[in-house]
Amino acid sequence: MERPPRSEPAVEVSAATRPADWQAARLLVLDLAAWIREHAGVDMRSEQTGFADEVADLAAVYSAPRGHLLLARIDGVPVGSVALRRHDDGSGELKRMYVRPGARGFALGDRLVRAVLDLARRDGLRAVWLETGAGIMDPAIAIYRRHGFERRPTTDATLEHPALITMERSLLSPCA
Repeated sequence: MERPPRSEPAVEVSAATRPADWQAARLLVLDLAAWIREHAGVDMRSEQTGFADEVADLAAVYSAPRGHLLLARIDGVPVGSVALRRHDDGSGELKRMYVRPGARGFALGDRLVRAVLDLARRDGLRAVWLETGAGIMDPAIAIYRRHGFERRPTTDATLEHPALITMERSLLSPCA
Protein backbone atom coordinates (compact mmCIF):
# COMPACT_ATOMS: atom_id res chain seq x y z
CA MET A 1 0.00 0.00 0.00
CA GLU A 2 1.32 3.41 -0.97
CA ARG A 3 1.66 6.12 1.58
CA PRO A 4 0.08 9.45 0.72
CA PRO A 5 2.63 12.16 -0.03
CA ARG A 6 3.69 14.08 3.05
CA SER A 7 2.34 17.58 2.88
CA GLU A 8 4.54 20.45 3.96
CA PRO A 9 3.50 21.99 7.26
CA ALA A 10 2.02 25.47 7.35
CA VAL A 11 4.75 27.79 8.62
CA GLU A 12 4.09 31.38 9.67
CA VAL A 13 5.82 34.19 11.52
CA SER A 14 3.65 36.81 13.20
CA ALA A 15 3.77 39.39 15.95
CA ALA A 16 2.74 38.57 19.50
CA THR A 17 -0.40 40.59 20.16
CA ARG A 18 -2.81 38.50 22.24
CA PRO A 19 -2.35 37.25 25.81
CA ALA A 20 -2.01 33.68 24.47
CA ASP A 21 0.83 34.85 22.19
CA TRP A 22 2.71 36.43 25.11
CA GLN A 23 2.24 33.27 27.18
CA ALA A 24 3.57 31.13 24.31
CA ALA A 25 6.53 33.50 23.97
CA ARG A 26 7.20 33.26 27.71
CA LEU A 27 7.34 29.46 27.48
CA LEU A 28 9.71 29.67 24.49
CA VAL A 29 12.06 32.06 26.31
CA LEU A 30 12.05 29.74 29.32
CA ASP A 31 12.81 26.81 26.97
CA LEU A 32 15.71 28.84 25.57
CA ALA A 33 17.03 29.45 29.09
CA ALA A 34 16.75 25.74 29.94
CA TRP A 35 18.46 24.78 26.66
CA ILE A 36 21.36 27.18 27.35
CA ARG A 37 21.68 25.91 30.93
CA GLU A 38 21.75 22.29 29.71
CA HIS A 39 24.16 22.80 26.79
CA ALA A 40 26.41 25.60 28.04
CA GLY A 41 26.04 25.43 31.81
CA VAL A 42 24.94 29.08 31.93
CA ASP A 43 21.97 30.04 34.08
CA MET A 44 20.40 33.08 32.44
CA ARG A 45 18.44 33.90 35.60
CA SER A 46 21.64 34.48 37.56
CA GLU A 47 23.88 35.68 34.71
CA GLN A 48 21.54 38.27 33.17
CA THR A 49 20.33 41.06 35.39
CA GLY A 50 16.64 41.63 34.82
CA PHE A 51 16.00 38.33 33.05
CA ALA A 52 13.33 37.23 35.54
CA ASP A 53 11.53 40.58 35.28
CA GLU A 54 11.71 40.45 31.48
CA VAL A 55 10.21 36.96 31.34
CA ALA A 56 7.52 37.89 33.86
CA ASP A 57 6.16 40.59 31.52
CA LEU A 58 7.47 40.23 27.97
CA ALA A 59 4.73 42.52 26.65
CA ALA A 60 6.03 45.38 28.80
CA VAL A 61 9.52 44.95 27.34
CA TYR A 62 8.74 44.17 23.71
CA SER A 63 5.39 45.77 22.80
CA ALA A 64 5.47 48.66 20.34
CA PRO A 65 6.87 51.26 20.43
CA ARG A 66 9.61 49.72 22.63
CA GLY A 67 10.04 46.77 20.35
CA HIS A 68 8.48 43.69 18.85
CA LEU A 69 8.21 40.01 19.64
CA LEU A 70 7.58 37.52 16.87
CA LEU A 71 6.44 33.93 17.04
CA ALA A 72 7.14 31.23 14.49
CA ARG A 73 4.40 28.64 14.21
CA ILE A 74 4.20 25.29 12.48
CA ASP A 75 0.63 24.22 11.79
CA GLY A 76 -0.51 26.87 14.27
CA VAL A 77 1.73 25.68 17.12
CA PRO A 78 4.30 28.21 18.46
CA VAL A 79 7.77 26.68 18.06
CA GLY A 80 10.09 29.67 17.86
CA SER A 81 10.48 33.29 18.82
CA VAL A 82 12.64 36.36 18.42
CA ALA A 83 12.45 39.84 19.89
CA LEU A 84 13.61 43.28 18.83
CA ARG A 85 14.22 45.94 21.47
CA ARG A 86 14.62 49.55 20.39
CA HIS A 87 17.42 51.63 21.88
CA ASP A 88 17.60 55.42 22.18
CA ASP A 89 20.62 55.59 19.85
CA GLY A 90 18.49 54.51 16.86
CA SER A 91 19.58 50.89 16.94
CA GLY A 92 17.65 47.75 17.72
CA GLU A 93 18.80 44.72 19.65
CA LEU A 94 17.86 41.27 18.41
CA LYS A 95 17.04 39.18 21.51
CA ARG A 96 15.85 35.73 22.55
CA MET A 97 15.90 33.99 19.17
CA TYR A 98 15.05 30.37 19.70
CA VAL A 99 13.53 27.49 17.76
CA ARG A 100 12.62 24.32 19.60
CA PRO A 101 14.86 21.42 18.56
CA GLY A 102 11.99 19.39 17.08
CA ALA A 103 11.05 22.30 14.79
CA ARG A 104 14.51 22.91 13.36
CA GLY A 105 15.07 22.24 9.67
CA PHE A 106 12.27 24.49 8.37
CA ALA A 107 14.46 27.63 8.03
CA LEU A 108 12.57 29.27 10.90
CA GLY A 109 15.70 31.03 12.16
CA ASP A 110 16.14 32.66 8.74
CA ARG A 111 12.47 33.62 8.64
CA LEU A 112 12.64 35.14 12.13
CA VAL A 113 15.78 37.17 11.36
CA ARG A 114 14.33 38.40 8.05
CA ALA A 115 11.14 39.47 9.81
CA VAL A 116 13.07 41.33 12.54
CA LEU A 117 15.15 43.16 9.93
CA ASP A 118 11.98 44.14 8.05
CA LEU A 119 10.46 45.53 11.27
CA ALA A 120 13.66 47.39 12.11
CA ARG A 121 13.67 49.02 8.66
CA ARG A 122 9.99 49.89 8.99
CA ASP A 123 10.72 51.48 12.37
CA GLY A 124 13.54 53.54 10.84
CA LEU A 125 16.34 51.97 12.87
CA ARG A 126 19.91 52.56 11.68
CA ALA A 127 21.24 49.11 12.73
CA VAL A 128 20.38 45.87 14.50
CA TRP A 129 22.88 44.27 16.85
CA LEU A 130 22.98 41.19 19.06
CA GLU A 131 25.07 39.33 21.59
CA THR A 132 25.54 35.59 21.39
CA GLY A 133 27.95 32.88 22.41
CA ALA A 134 30.48 31.08 20.25
CA GLY A 135 30.29 27.30 20.24
CA ILE A 136 26.78 26.56 21.44
CA MET A 137 25.27 29.22 19.17
CA ASP A 138 27.34 28.55 16.04
CA PRO A 139 24.25 27.55 13.98
CA ALA A 140 22.56 30.84 14.93
CA ILE A 141 25.76 32.77 14.17
CA ALA A 142 25.71 31.25 10.67
CA ILE A 143 22.14 32.52 10.23
CA TYR A 144 23.13 36.00 11.38
CA ARG A 145 26.06 36.04 8.95
CA ARG A 146 23.78 35.00 6.08
CA HIS A 147 21.70 38.08 6.85
CA GLY A 148 24.62 40.49 6.82
CA PHE A 149 25.57 40.63 10.49
CA GLU A 150 29.26 41.17 11.14
CA ARG A 151 31.25 40.80 14.31
CA ARG A 152 31.99 44.02 16.20
CA PRO A 153 33.82 44.74 19.44
CA THR A 154 31.80 44.30 22.63
CA THR A 155 31.24 47.75 24.11
CA ASP A 156 30.02 46.73 27.59
CA ALA A 157 33.00 45.79 29.77
CA THR A 158 30.69 43.99 32.21
CA LEU A 159 29.93 41.44 29.49
CA GLU A 160 33.53 40.41 28.81
CA HIS A 161 33.58 36.65 28.34
CA PRO A 162 35.76 34.64 25.96
CA ALA A 163 32.76 33.10 24.17
CA LEU A 164 30.73 36.31 23.91
CA ILE A 165 30.28 37.64 20.39
CA THR A 166 28.62 40.92 19.47
CA MET A 167 27.38 41.25 15.90
CA GLU A 168 25.74 44.12 14.02
CA ARG A 169 23.90 44.69 10.76
CA SER A 170 23.69 48.21 9.36
CA LEU A 171 20.38 49.18 7.79
CA LEU A 172 21.60 52.49 6.35
CA SER A 173 22.90 51.32 2.98
CA PRO A 174 20.41 51.16 0.09
CA CYS A 175 20.84 47.40 -0.36
CA ALA A 176 20.62 46.62 3.35
